[in-house]
Amino acid sequence: MKNILAIDFGLKRVGLALGDEEKRYVYGYKTIEINNLNDLLKKILEIVKEKEVFKIIIGYPKGLKGEETERGRLVKKFKERLEKTIDKEIILFDERYTTDLAKRIIFPKDFKKSGLKKKESMKREINLLSAILLLESYLKGEEKERED
Repeated sequence: MKNILAIDFGLKRVGLALGDEEKRYVYGYKTIEINNLNDLLKKILEIVKEKEVFKIIIGYPKGLKGEETERGRLVKKFKERLEKTIDKEIILFDERYTTDLAKRIIFPKDFKKSGLKKKESMKREINLLSAILLLESYLKGEEKERED
């Protein structure tokens, strides 16, 4: 089994998905509320050990034209800290549309027009689904590279 951990990094919450690179399946694992970066790094290290993760994919938000964004710079710093904590392959993967797609799946109609307010549980679901979509995209990209 070759377990991969996908991380949808946010400033308040981090969505995590796990998958098996060989069997090509993905599932949402959990959403972590962030208190501080050190606690987050410890939790991720525990998950990596417990689930025997060999590779980590982190969603890297780019601008619409592929340029680096402020959030992208934060993700790069997070990756650097994670690399000092965990001795695994860590890959930044373009996640430009995963959060928007997750919102459209969870809220198929125009959310702003509906008058509903996002509850914290809904926000956690968006982070979790974003991590799932990120890992699925990564695995599909790898599969396509093998076919070419």
